[in-house]
Amino acid sequence: MKKYLVVFLIINLLFGCNKKEEVIEETIVEVPEKEEVNNTLASKSGINTSNIEEYLFRDDCIYIDTRSALQFYEEGHIAGFVNIPFYGYITDFGYNENTLFQMDKIKEGDNIIQLGDIGSYSENYEESIELIKSIIPDDKYVLVISTGGVESSYFLNLLIQIGYDGSKLYNVGSYINGFGDDIAYISLKDNKYNVEGITLFDTEIEYKLDGLTKIEKWGNYEGNILSRWMFLGIRKIHVFNKRCW
Repeated sequence: MKKYLVVFLIINLLFGCNKKEEVIEETIVEVPEKEEVNNTLASKSGINTSNIEEYLFRDDCIYIDTRSALQFYEEGHIAGFVNIPFYGYITDFGYNENTLFQMDKIKEGDNIIQLGDIGSYSENYEESIELIKSIIPDDKYVLVISTGGVESSYFLNLLIQIGYDGSKLYNVGSYINGFGDDIAYISLKDNKYNVEGITLFDTEIEYKLDGLTKIEKWGNYEGNILSRWMFLGIRKIHVFNKRCW
């Protein structure tokens, strides 16, 4: 047995050296440069639901889905995306002390900063900005998707406001509610990285921010208090009507 083994090794050395090694080259698609750095609309992103699969699973990117946790798990999601809910955790309509930021419509002279725009956010906690920066590295590309592309734009505007580089922020668009040229990812025929949703029975999700230092605002609020109360009133009427119908 030993003689045959030696002969085999010699033959393998003699003829094996002539074989060319196969080199497998992996093509990495470059992240497209944004024409308008601080424009967070999905239509101006360059990365959208139609080409997102070309940019998945990269070490230089972080992938965020801003839908609610229930939507993320029950409707499905794109593989590699992590869930950071925009409403109910990052911010909310009206005042919600259990969110990291307050979002307000602010009037500064003739200029009006709309809800979700850069400059419309204020921290609810002293640690709010620090917490976001500990979750989302500022040296990576940030690719964000939402229900219809709106909340992802709002979220990216927040990141720009607290110091992130707009050239690294991309609004992928809509996961489930496409509009116009923005095709929902779930509607694509070949969405090979779609993770199917599962039904969560008797599941209640609650976000808690225990241990953070709350910033008291109501006593010295600098924004337009009247517009806030008007907005809250309209929202309550809308919810009431919805329940009646």
